[in-house]
Amino acid sequence: MTTGIAYPAVGSPSELYMGLPSVNLGSGTLVIMLSEQNFTNLSAFPFRAAIGGTAGNPGATVQYQTYWSSSNNLFATDNLLTNSGQLGPGAFSNTQIGGSAGAGPFSLTQVVTITHSGTRNSSFDAELTVPEPASLLLLGLALLGLGVWSRRALKTQS
Repeated sequence: MTTGIAYPAVGSPSELYMGLPSVNLGSGTLVIMLSEQNFTNLSAFPFRAAIGGTAGNPGATVQYQTYWSSSNNLFATDNLLTNSGQLGPGAFSNTQIGGSAGAGPFSLTQVVTITHSGTRNSSFDAELTVPEPASLLLLGLALLGLGVWSRRALKTQS
């Protein structure tokens, strides 16, 4: 059972959100793809791809990849944004920050590859988003503050 959600149900061409939750049972390899097109105005921001779940233990793996395409075609895999590598077996979690896409319009595609040796079950929740500029600013300020604090701590020790 897989349900994908993206623009126009949530988000907009300039506010990206693509969600892909799934529960799977069986053996062999299953490739699940979710794609949407006509995204714009995201060229200045990095993408955040996150996945978490469980892959039936032993002999089960999950791999999560995201792509963008300036051709604006559905299910195009021209440019790799993020790649989790093989995750599992057992519980897994992975977050990747990818580069930015072109100025638009462009399409985005999520690809999850599930491999089960023998009859196994797996479940996951994957999402592709662009962090809000305010969130990136807060993260940057926090890192700057940690840098200043650690520098002061080193000076007081010397």
